[in-house]
Amino acid sequence: MNELRKDCIIDRWVIIAENRGKRPKDFIQKECEVKEGTCVFCPGNEHLTPKEILSIKGPHGWTVRGFENMYPATSLEFPQAFGRHEVIVEMNQHNKNLQDLAVGAIREVIDMYCSRIDDISKIDGIAYVLIFKNHGDAAGTSIVHEHSQLIALAQVPTLVEKELCAYRKYHDKTKKCIFCDIVAMELASERKIFENEHFACFAPFASRFSFEAWLLPKRHVGNITDLTDEEKNSLAESLKKILTALSKLLHNPPYNYYLHIAPPQEDFHFHIEICPRVTKLAGFELGSEIIINTMPPEKAAAELRALSL
Repeated sequence: MNELRKDCIIDRWVIIAENRGKRPKDFIQKECEVKEGTCVFCPGNEHLTPKEILSIKGPHGWTVRGFENMYPATSLEFPQAFGRHEVIVEMNQHNKNLQDLAVGAIREVIDMYCSRIDDISKIDGIAYVLIFKNHGDAAGTSIVHEHSQLIALAQVPTLVEKELCAYRKYHDKTKKCIFCDIVAMELASERKIFENEHFACFAPFASRFSFEAWLLPKRHVGNITDLTDEEKNSLAESLKKILTALSKLLHNPPYNYYLHIAPPQEDFHFHIEICPRVTKLAGFELGSEIIINTMPPEKAAAELRALSL
């Protein structure tokens, strides 16, 4: 039976349309033809990108590389769109996906995230740094070579502000963290996908996207930059595990993920939201802001859990 569900954190509703009875294979999309040509992100083509800001080096050159976006949405030079817009190339190999990397290599990507957040947060006028990843054509990627992006803003994004308001309200009422309580609840529910020593992965109760998954640290920590070395290793393991499970189940689906961190001087609970883009938003969703999800999170978690063992 279908069910209208309210998000556990913010005032957002979804319809879980179980009566449509879709199976995982129904969400597999036809892969887009990859156009061959010069890849500006590949080693040897560094001169085709803006000047390097930071890189992590290995025995044979860089392994992770960051630079300003060639066509920035925000910039320190834009008074009306003040901020930063950077690209983080996650690997020097052209034909690999993030989950194909060793855990240590994914840890290097996490280290780059932390370095850029630390540096940009020190700039006067920057209120928030959002790191996100677009994988696949349907998720908005324009270059196949695996990369993330970073956009820094002079204001806190609306969605993050809604989560912050909900966090403050819950904390004022209960003296507890709403995200910590959700982790405890979901690890005891059928929406749990997996856990390791430091991180929990689950399908949220009011999932907007089919096979949506969240990653949260078990310890209350506001920013990815505040994770210990052990926690960063656990995060790398967790990212590899959930992205591998999604790839096996849905044949390398398009997806977005983004990091929600605490703004400066704020308390919060850092988390990553992973959103497979295997269905399209239509008129009802755009007109109502209520998303119809045809894959119940309980079923999605069971499928992903079986591939995460």
